[in-house]
Amino acid sequence: MKAATDKTKKIILIIGVLLIGGTLLLNEQLLAALFPDSLMTMPAGLKIGVLVVDALFALAVIFLLVSRRPPARISADVLVGIGFTLFLLAGIEVAFYYLNQQKQGHMGEVVFEFTTGGESGGVSFSGEHPRALFERDDWLGYRPVPNTQVIASRKAAEELLYRVHYSIDSVGRRVTPVDPLSPHPEYILFFGGSYTFGEGVNDDQTMPYYVSALAPAYRAYNYGAGGYGPQQMLAKLQSEDMTAEIEEPQGMLIYTFIGEHILRAIGSMRIHIQRGEVMPYYYIDTAGNLIRQGDLASGRPGLSILYSILGKSQTLKLFNIDIPLKLSEEDFRVTARIIEEARNVYREKFGSDRFYVLIYPGFGAPELLPYLDAANITYLDYSDLPDIYNEDFWLGEGHPTAKAHRIVAEKLVQDLGLQESAEK
Repeated sequence: MKAATDKTKKIILIIGVLLIGGTLLLNEQLLAALFPDSLMTMPAGLKIGVLVVDALFALAVIFLLVSRRPPARISADVLVGIGFTLFLLAGIEVAFYYLNQQKQGHMGEVVFEFTTGGESGGVSFSGEHPRALFERDDWLGYRPVPNTQVIASRKAAEELLYRVHYSIDSVGRRVTPVDPLSPHPEYILFFGGSYTFGEGVNDDQTMPYYVSALAPAYRAYNYGAGGYGPQQMLAKLQSEDMTAEIEEPQGMLIYTFIGEHILRAIGSMRIHIQRGEVMPYYYIDTAGNLIRQGDLASGRPGLSILYSILGKSQTLKLFNIDIPLKLSEEDFRVTARIIEEARNVYREKFGSDRFYVLIYPGFGAPELLPYLDAANITYLDYSDLPDIYNEDFWLGEGHPTAKAHRIVAEKLVQDLGLQESAEK
């Protein structure tokens, strides 16, 4: 009898392992990679079916591996209860899927007209901007496609939020137009996410552009990109080709920070499932050293699998639930260490101590400041800049307008004395 029971348990374990495999394989990311054309035309009902079956697989795995009991010994009442619970959860997921679709529809779609190399008559299509504007990069995770021109428009319902032009230079930076006849003896390297890049504004409306226009002795290099965190700044500074991309002999670095960057630095669940799995992964080891270990997926495979499964939950998505639920001291410490290491690498490679963290208005993280102070990192805290709290300063989808970027640039130029230094 014991041998039969052991055999049944082994069968249950094998079934559980197979269900785990099915759960991991049955996801939109893998289907998109294997069948890109068919997934694009997949009916909504079939997509929902994929999500429901995947959820049922995951719940069945949990039940089987936790119970490890032969099916014959499980009462009919328990089976009915489990079945009812599974279908109830599946029904909730389906209902919340439709609610999420409606919510996404109200936010509006992003439409891109995509041309390469500045040539006219390129390919035009509708879709998310990572497809049009970004490409996979083994070191940074992803980067803007070099020599690219993109016209991007975004609508909320029938309202046009913006229609702008993005230009990317030969090394993947957002172009900052400059006067070719004006001398630029110094540089400013700008790092950050979409606020630095200038999501929703033209090339001559970004914060780096306004800084260079107000302080013409400095040439601005815009290394920002949508979704970037402090780890992309560090990774780029650690790359071999960094210094060769800058023409001027001296200058400074400005990193634009918002509170969201802490989640990007630690790779929260929401960040992970929004193309963040390819972002560089840094952690602090037991000896206190900052270590890079691949990307957020390869560097922590167990957590990556968990996030990939939980990230499919329409319930978590509807209520905007992220994991971790609350940031810890370790999260702030890791973020600050990444910034500190970027400062150290910049100092070593460029021979400059002029490294600044610009905390953008409205998006501060006061819990991080003591860690920046402990690392002797100079920061400009504009989180309470009063002039910025006005609807004229924000696009309807959440990014700053050109007016907001100009106000921040004026404050930055004044506080760093860039006009005065240019006049000397």
